[in-house]
Amino acid sequence: MIALFGMLGAKPIRTNCLPVAANALVHSGRKVEFSVLHAGQKVNDVSLQKHTVRFPIDRAGFVGADGPTHCGAFDTTYLVTLPNMVVMAAADEAELKRMVHTAAAYGEGPISFRYPRGDGIGFSTSVADARFAKPPDHELLNRLATQHELLITVEEGSVGGFASHVMQALATKGLLDNGLKIRPLVLPDNYMEQASPEKMYHWAGLDSTGIVATALKALSVNGLHSRVGA
Repeated sequence: MIALFGMLGAKPIRTNCLPVAANALVHSGRKVEFSVLHAGQKVNDVSLQKHTVRFPIDRAGFVGADGPTHCGAFDTTYLVTLPNMVVMAAADEAELKRMVHTAAAYGEGPISFRYPRGDGIGFSTSVADARFAKPPDHELLNRLATQHELLITVEEGSVGGFASHVMQALATKGLLDNGLKIRPLVLPDNYMEQASPEKMYHWAGLDSTGIVATALKALSVNGLHSRVGA
């Protein structure tokens, strides 16, 4: 048994090198125990001290030929849990440009914005564009929750991210008490092999066909013409 212990900024080996070393040892047939302090660089060096650091996050969501090692599934789920963090996601290239300006002008703490590999892809079926995963747009959520029977959240991220914060906000304000149906669409809890982005969206149920199917399944036959917020 080999024990590895890491601490942020430890020299000569930094913490982010240790998982690689642990993985190599496991491949060589060794048993490895990897102990590391829970707080990382984004927590201790940035979030805790409210330093205005900007995090442009490349390869958000499905990345096609880059495969599962580069699929951006976990950044939103991780970042929204950090206090003082602002988390943005653009729906298209025009919005991404505005978010770059927002991040450049922001000066009250860390802020991130994510974008996909290659050309921007937006959902033409979207009714409401959240833009910010954190802080949530409470006015928008209130309007959607009170004016619709079904709310579908769509995100290129793992479970525990944007949708979880939406439901937390809705539950806190009592907006789930009157029968609102909510269906979160997220990336599947597995590593998807490389394919075209279109195929990956289809497999995950995040394309237009999947979104419509989710809406129709959530609504009764007599409610197909009900109002849907996505």
